[in-house]
Amino acid sequence: MKEFHKKLSHTTLGALAVAPVASGAINFTNAGFTIGGVPGANQFDWDIDGVGGAETTIQANIFTSTNFINLRDGSAGFGWVVDAGNNLLALSSGASIGPGASFEQNIFSLASASSNLNGYLARAAGFTSGTPAFVGFRFDSEGTTVYGWAELTLTEIDTPPNSNIPVEFAISRFAYDDTGISITAGAIPEPAAAATGLGLLALGAAGLRRMRRR
Repeated sequence: MKEFHKKLSHTTLGALAVAPVASGAINFTNAGFTIGGVPGANQFDWDIDGVGGAETTIQANIFTSTNFINLRDGSAGFGWVVDAGNNLLALSSGASIGPGASFEQNIFSLASASSNLNGYLARAAGFTSGTPAFVGFRFDSEGTTVYGWAELTLTEIDTPPNSNIPVEFAISRFAYDDTGISITAGAIPEPAAAATGLGLLALGAAGLRRMRRR
């Protein structure tokens, strides 16, 4: 993941049109990872900021007798935004993620073949299979607690009562604000091109006024 992680100083105006913009130094990664959805045991160690190792681990065990996805082994200060029952919470675009949210470091059996609560999505609140939703998180980055969002799709590969390959966990993009302020779900860096364009427009308007005065 380190090769994908970078701080973007700009983005396209097209992307800006479909995502809100927050103030601060937003680090945005337009790439992600997928785990689960195939037989066997596998895990992904997620190094969000590319510094000091993984902040958390997503673990999938897909076997005949045990089928689950765990969010576990978060580093000190790491946490997922959860509801009152400590279930991973689906957030809408623009939802605030900051100190006022509830966080949980480990969410065991996020998806489980033994669950009948919401298909196989045992501890996922507000998710619909195959539909992207935002999730929130926090972690310590070089001594600062920072807040971020990720776009997550949980997809039931099998449907109850089948449970050979129950769920796929896929993060497609994510961002965090390295200043430690709250961030809104879906926020991306403000495009430098737009700022430059506004500056040029201002210069043009000033020049036009000078011409009129002459």
